Amino acid sequence: MDEEICFVRDNLKGSKKFWKYRLIWFKEQAEKGVLGELDLDKTKNGVIICKDGFKAITYTLEDLKMIGYLSGYKYQIQEVDESSIFLIIHKN
Repeated sequence: MDEEICFVRDNLKGSKKFWKYRLIWFKEQAEKGVLGELDLDKTKNGVIICKDGFKAITYTLEDLKMIGYLSGYKYQIQEVDESSIFLIIHKN
């Protein structure tokens, strides 16, 4: 069986539109106790920061290509629904 590791980022084409929904999703997760309270003063520019120190970042397409290359494994980058881009690393 092929082992795979995936990284995801929002698609640059829609990132400004997508940011609002991403922030809403993280707020909902914080309200449900899945993660800590958001630090809205520090949350900006595609980075979501919680008061407990958790930080959710987005990778650029170039970042994902570099991660794939540096892994030393075969990899592919796949866009889904014009909303997400996945880096898939094939370990076998």
